[in-house]
Amino acid sequence: MNIEAVPRPLKVTIAVVVAQAAALVILAILQLINLHDNRLAMGFTTAAFFVIFAVAILACARGLATLSSWARSPIVLAELINLGLAWSFRDMPAVGIALFLASVVSLVGIFAPASLHALSPVD
Repeated sequence: MNIEAVPRPLKVTIAVVVAQAAALVILAILQLINLHDNRLAMGFTTAAFFVIFAVAILACARGLATLSSWARSPIVLAELINLGLAWSFRDMPAVGIALFLASVVSLVGIFAPASLHALSPVD
């Protein structure tokens, strides 16, 4: 993997996605720490979902770092879902704004002309 070949906007997107994955792992740990007897199944499945999603977006971030074009679509989908999630947190401005900004920065980075060119399949 030649990190020099990865354009700066794509590096920013990769960094944001890695930070999002770390946040998901932290949420999974917090979910497990705060398990209650009456909601064990919900707590475990929620934590498992967070970890699986974190691993998936980390795999996509690695794909972006190796300039694999397949990784672009899942990241775009995840960021669009995050934008909807940010809207649902509009009553908690700190969380909503953080989600919104992370998603917008990631999307701008992935759709920057240099990123699109780097991720274009070679003919």
